[in-house]
Amino acid sequence: MPRQRFEYPPAFGLADAASIEAQARFMRSTRVQLILLVVASGLGALSIVVGRLELPALGAGVAFLTAAGLRFLILRRRPHERWYEGRAVAESLKTSAWRYAVGGHPFPLDETNASEAFAAQARELFAAVASIPPPRDASSLGPSPSMEALRVSGLETRREAYLRDRIEDQQAWYSTKAAWNRRRAKAWSRAVLGLQLLAAGGAFLRGFRVIEIDLFGLAGAVVASAAAWLETRQHASLASAYGVAADELSRIRSLLPQITEEEAWARFVSESEEAISREHTLWKVTSSERGPVGLA
Repeated sequence: MPRQRFEYPPAFGLADAASIEAQARFMRSTRVQLILLVVASGLGALSIVVGRLELPALGAGVAFLTAAGLRFLILRRRPHERWYEGRAVAESLKTSAWRYAVGGHPFPLDETNASEAFAAQARELFAAVASIPPPRDASSLGPSPSMEALRVSGLETRREAYLRDRIEDQQAWYSTKAAWNRRRAKAWSRAVLGLQLLAAGGAFLRGFRVIEIDLFGLAGAVVASAAAWLETRQHASLASAYGVAADELSRIRSLLPQITEEEAWARFVSESEEAISREHTLWKVTSSERGPVGLA
């Protein structure tokens, strides 16, 4: 018989979708703003006069104004806050779901009102944030059928499911993301360095009058935009944090076979989930303090 797929409560999908949508909107707006600033700077190097109008200057003005409008919308709608808060709720629901499904604290198997306590905790998570409304259907806050099915299974079954679908799954995700972010951090750092060298070369060529085109503004805007995008994506810091999380999960995995009693298991799951959520908590705090990165 194929094993049942573990499913989170419907409320998790609501918070997860809200976070993903807000992140995409924030990144898209940031990317367009940086492109517009580069375009405006490039137009500043041109001189095309038609009658009494200097067309590149007008185009640059439109680009700057559009970028300012997008910046205003970010400050007004604050999609970065919805992104951070949605991710916080989703990840907290994840860890609560696993605590409940495998009998970890604060939902040990001898807890008689565990289902109601889980729903109450989920309700509090939504109440603590302003940008993510709670689900209209109160039943969406309660445990899913697969969570209930796993909870009534034996310790060995719960332990295997937790190892396979939580510890190993998260460890693989963090390891993959750490490697991906390391590659991106190196690529973008090299790109910024290359752009700086090209800008320096253009400056020397202009200084020795080899070329007459003034590209200082464009080169500076390109370098600044690339650096701002690199800071926005946080590749280096994420690579480090994800690597630490993967190592921590490896340590947790090595301890799991030693747990053979329910009380020890409940404590072990609680400590494991605290370790898993530690990286995200740190990310949320630093990201919230920084706000819309690179565009201030």
